[in-house]
Amino acid sequence: MVSGMAPLIKRPASPKPDPSDSRLGLPVVRFRRHLAEFLNDHQHSSVFIVVSDTGSGKTTQIPQLLLDPAFDGFFNSQRRRIAVTQPRRVAAINVAKRVALEDGCDIGQRIGYAVRFEDCTSEKTEVKYMTDGMLMREAQADWMFGRYDLIILDEIHDRTVNTDMLLGLVKKAQVRRRKLANDPKNSDKFWPLKVFLMSATTSVEKLRSLWKEPPPVLFIPGRTFPVEINFTKAPVEDYIRTALVTVFQIHRSTPLQGDILVFLTGSNEIEDFVRSGRQVVLNLPFNQQSIRFVPLYASLPTENQMRALIVDSNARKVICCTNVAETSITIPGVKYVVDCGRVKSKLYTSITGMESLKIRTISQAEAWQRTGRAGREQAGVCYRLYSEEEFDKWPLHPVPEILRSNLASVLLQIIAMGLDKPLDFPFFDRPDEQNLRSSMDQLEWTGAVTQEVNETDVTCLLTADGKLMAKFPLDPRYARCLLRAQVHGCTEEVLTIIAMLSTDSPFFVPLEKRKEAALAHQKFSSNEGDHIVLLNVWRAFKTAKGNDLWCQTNFLNKRNIVVAFKILKQLREIMQKEGIKLVSCAPGTTAVRKALCEGLFMNTAEMLPDGSYVTLDTKKPVFIHPSSFLFKTKPSCVVYNELVQTTKTYIRDLCLVDKEWVDAVGKKYFTSVRQKLAQQSINATFS
Repeated sequence: MVSGMAPLIKRPASPKPDPSDSRLGLPVVRFRRHLAEFLNDHQHSSVFIVVSDTGSGKTTQIPQLLLDPAFDGFFNSQRRRIAVTQPRRVAAINVAKRVALEDGCDIGQRIGYAVRFEDCTSEKTEVKYMTDGMLMREAQADWMFGRYDLIILDEIHDRTVNTDMLLGLVKKAQVRRRKLANDPKNSDKFWPLKVFLMSATTSVEKLRSLWKEPPPVLFIPGRTFPVEINFTKAPVEDYIRTALVTVFQIHRSTPLQGDILVFLTGSNEIEDFVRSGRQVVLNLPFNQQSIRFVPLYASLPTENQMRALIVDSNARKVICCTNVAETSITIPGVKYVVDCGRVKSKLYTSITGMESLKIRTISQAEAWQRTGRAGREQAGVCYRLYSEEEFDKWPLHPVPEILRSNLASVLLQIIAMGLDKPLDFPFFDRPDEQNLRSSMDQLEWTGAVTQEVNETDVTCLLTADGKLMAKFPLDPRYARCLLRAQVHGCTEEVLTIIAMLSTDSPFFVPLEKRKEAALAHQKFSSNEGDHIVLLNVWRAFKTAKGNDLWCQTNFLNKRNIVVAFKILKQLREIMQKEGIKLVSCAPGTTAVRKALCEGLFMNTAEMLPDGSYVTLDTKKPVFIHPSSFLFKTKPSCVVYNELVQTTKTYIRDLCLVDKEWVDAVGKKYFTSVRQKLAQQSINATFS
C-alpha cells in the first residue's frame, strides 16, 4: 500500500469452498485478495493494466469481483456502472449470459449486453458487456462516457480499429472528466473515469507509454493444460483439403471424447468445409458416423452460434470457425485444434484508394492464441498446417487494423463527437499521413464534411448531410446512397439493398448441386446488376413469407436474409427518427441505380474498346468477379462495392450505371485523383 494512504478497498474474504462452483479453480478468483492490494497500492492511478494468460477468468470474474461490497471504495460515486468491451458480438453475448448465470440474475438485469441490432440491458444493469463498436456508437452522443464509472477494454491485443479508437477516446475522456470533477461548480455532476486494459498477449511497455504516468500492471497466471504441437514437414498448398483429411484422421485414431476446432478464413470457406465434411460422414462405416460438423462465424444468427457451444455427449463435434474463436470464447469439450495458419483481412492502399479483402498468413501471436484453444479444459493437441520454418519467419504480432483500413468511417465518427481536428487524435499507432488525408478527402467528396486547411492543422465541420450520415452505422458511401435515395424517391429499395449488403450473401451453392443452384438463382437475375438481384431476392422472400422449403428449393440462405431483415428494421427506425421519408419507386429501378451511383461513384469501372475494364479514377485493370450476375455480360459502366485481390483484381457487387450519371457527380473527383497520382509519379522520379 502507498505510504500514508488509508485503504480504499477492504480485503475481500476468500470464497467458501463449494465443489459445485467451477469458478473456484480460476486464477482470478484465487487472486481476489491480490487484486484488492493492487488497487490499494495504486490509489493515485486511474488506469490499470491486467495481463493474464488465456483461461484465467479475467473477462468473466473481474467485473463480478468489482461489484463486491469490499470494492466500494474503488468507485468515485454511489452508483457503479461498468462497461466491458469485446471485439466480437458472439463473445459479448456469451460472456454476458455466463456472468448473469453465475451472478444469479436474469440476463438484462444486473448483467446485460449490447451488440449491433440487439440491446439486452435495463435501468438496473450495472455490468454491460458490449462490442467495442457499440461503445464507439455511444461515444458519438457522449465521448466522455458520462454514464460509466469504469470502462474495461478487454482483448486489446486484437487491435481492431474500434479498440484503437477507444484507447484514444478514454484517454481524452479521463483528462476532461478529471478537469470537470476538480471544478467546484461541477464536482457533483462529474467524477474521474477509471479504466482497465486487459489482454492475454500484448506489448505492455508500448501500452504504458500511451499515458504520461505509465499505468501499473497486474500479472495473473493463467490456467492452461499442456498442448502437443505438430507441424507439417513441408508447406501445404491445399490447406482446406489437408484440414479435412486431418479431421478424419483424428476421428479414426482417437477416442470419441474430445471435440475438434478447425480455423478457416471465412464464412463461404467454412460452409463449403461443413458440407464436404457432412458428405464424407455419409460414406463412413456406421460405427464411425458419430461426428458432427458445426459452423461458427460472426455473421451467423445467435441461435446458430449457440450450437457450437453445446456439448454433445453422443457425437464428436467439429467446430469450423474463423478467428472469432481465437479469444474470449471458451468452447467446451475442445481437445484438438487444426490451424490452417491463415486469416482473411482487409488491406487498404491509400495511394490507389483500393481496399481489398485478402487471405494472409497469421502472426506468431495469433498462432499461439489458436494453439491455446486446445488447452483450456484438458491436455490437447494442435495440428498446424504449416511448417516450423514458415512459422519462424512470421511476424510476432499482426499489423493493427487501423494501419490497413480506409479511415473515412473512423474520421466521420471523430468529427461527429465534436472533435473538429481529427488529424490530431491521439492514435495508439498513428496511421500513415497519406491515408489520413485521403480518407478526409473522401469524406469531403461524399459531402459529409468541409475542411479548413492552414499551415499547421486541418479543421473539419460536418455538413447537414454529414450529420445525418454519422447517424447510420454504415460506411459513409452507403449512408450517402440513402440520402440520395430520398432525392430520387426510392428510399425503400435502397434501404433494402444496403441491408442485404450488410450481411453475408443470401445465395449458397452446394458443391454437389452446382448446376441446380445456378438454375435456381437465375430466376432472380437482372441485367442491371447484383444490387437489383438482391432486391429481387428480398421481394421474392417476402412473397414466399420466408418459407423454409421455398428457401431450400431456391438455394437461399434464410438465416442471412433474416439478419438483413433485422438490419433493415434498425436502419428504418433511424430514418424515421431523422424525418427521412420512406417511399418506393416500384416497379422501375432507374432511380435506385442513380442513388447507388451517387453514393458509390468513387468505385466506378468502365469497359475499354478491347472489352477489358479499368477503374475510372486510377485506371487500374480489373475483372468482373465470377460470382456476379453480370459476369457473362459486357456492361459499359458499373459502380461496385469492393475490390477483391487474388490471382487477379476483381470487382464485386456491381450495378449498371450511365457514364453521364457518374460524370455529373464525380468528374471533379476523378480529375483530382489523377492529378495527385501524376504528381506522386513525378516526385518518385526525381526523389
